[in-house]
Amino acid sequence: MHNKTRIVLAAVMLAAIIHPVACLSAVQAWTLWEQALTSTKPHPDSDNEVTLRVTYSGPNQERIAGLGFWDGDHTFKIRCLFPKPGTWTWKTECSDAEDPGLHHRSGTVEVELYSGSNPLYRHGYLRVSSNRHYLEHTDTTPFLWVGDTAWAAPMNARMEDWRTYVRDRHDKRFTGLQVFTASDWAGTQETEGHPPFLGEGLARPNPAYWQQYERKIQLANDEGLVVLIVGLMEPVKRYPDAASAQRFARHLVARLMGNFVIFSPSFDSPYMELGDGVGQVVRQSSALHLITQHPGNDLPAASQRYHPKPYLDGHEALGGVFRRIGLVAAGTPPRADSEPARRLDEADGAGEVRQRGFGRGVPAEQCHDHRRDVRVQRACGVALVQSRDRAIAGRTG
Repeated sequence: MHNKTRIVLAAVMLAAIIHPVACLSAVQAWTLWEQALTSTKPHPDSDNEVTLRVTYSGPNQERIAGLGFWDGDHTFKIRCLFPKPGTWTWKTECSDAEDPGLHHRSGTVEVELYSGSNPLYRHGYLRVSSNRHYLEHTDTTPFLWVGDTAWAAPMNARMEDWRTYVRDRHDKRFTGLQVFTASDWAGTQETEGHPPFLGEGLARPNPAYWQQYERKIQLANDEGLVVLIVGLMEPVKRYPDAASAQRFARHLVARLMGNFVIFSPSFDSPYMELGDGVGQVVRQSSALHLITQHPGNDLPAASQRYHPKPYLDGHEALGGVFRRIGLVAAGTPPRADSEPARRLDEADGAGEVRQRGFGRGVPAEQCHDHRRDVRVQRACGVALVQSRDRAIAGRTG
């Protein structure tokens, strides 16, 4: 073989390796799908100097827009949940058009109908019902939020302990968990010694920290638990500059694009324009996930200001500031009391509930069999969605 021919063949083979026409894969509907991509150029500040976008196209001309994220070394990843069976295609667009490992990559995914029993994978993403009174899945199956707060567990729990915890919560018929990102009041690193960010500030999320974080989210989803993640605008300390907070929010949304999560920019903070800015970025990054706000005890002022924001699907009333019903007009985001056990005062005979704590110590049978008893709903930690004329804990199928 002539040298010239060898050179041509080598070039063709190299092109096929770094820039294939299509990547083929298969997955079941509503389960995590991911594709790893390898950058062919050095990017010293990968998470900040590279923007990787991806468009998914499916049956009936359905389209989903998403982002890719840096996951260490030269690796970037894209993730998605496909809502229906059929053939889906994806194509990337990179801000560095000279990087063939990231730019204009494409592939095909054959999506099959989910065949298991996990209610999340059977029924799909959560959304607000058409009458704005409760949460439901994509297929309109009602969803009852019975949640537990495990704020610091993603940072401080060992993986085997987390696995035991989410299995226990599944067995007790919880449906949701509430966790934070990486607040420094709980520590500065996870159990293997990895801090959430490399260097100072929020510029470089540490892949090692967020990889163990996402595994815990996935384990919760695999047990049928939706995870509410709070504090995207203040992942470590209060309150970073807006650009840094928004950049981190894009990264986390891209990383968890294939998970059943709800995002809240705020974590016990008053109303802030920072929360609005991060909320808008989350909505731009994902049209699929629910977005709420988890403000602090300065309600109702914070809630009234967040309430009309178009990026929101709903917001939470921490500590039961809303003591009456009828605060929400039709067509606006519902309010939910996500820590309702705190609402009860001694006049309600709530001493035992208060001692037992939010979402703990109450038999699961009470949460399901007596969900019309408001006192039991509060003790169980059910989020009370406040509607025009009544409070609704949710609906069961």
